[in-house]
Amino acid sequence: MSEEKYDGWVCDEGKRLSNTVRQNSYGHPIDDWSKTAKMWSAVLTRKLKEDITAEEAAMMMVCVKMSREANMPKDDNVVDMAGYVNVLDIIKRERARREAEKDEEGS
Repeated sequence: MSEEKYDGWVCDEGKRLSNTVRQNSYGHPIDDWSKTAKMWSAVLTRKLKEDITAEEAAMMMVCVKMSREANMPKDDNVVDMAGYVNVLDIIKRERARREAEKDEEGS
């Protein structure tokens, strides 16, 4: 995204990016963010009692963008926050779907 003022709804742009552009590049968010979470868990292994989840990784990226926005407000930060919140929702829904599917297979 350019440094120019974004004139649309930031939530719409964040959702568009996370639903199409990023998924086309990196695959489903639950798979992509699970890899990120595993990497973060490996880096923090001595400090963690449990591994970081994909959901937690998405929430931490919202925190990164909030910190950047507090330091230097930019539309890009807000668009990215909206996108990461959308990713969190996608991950939660997909995890529930996969768990339900696994339960059905076990029945």
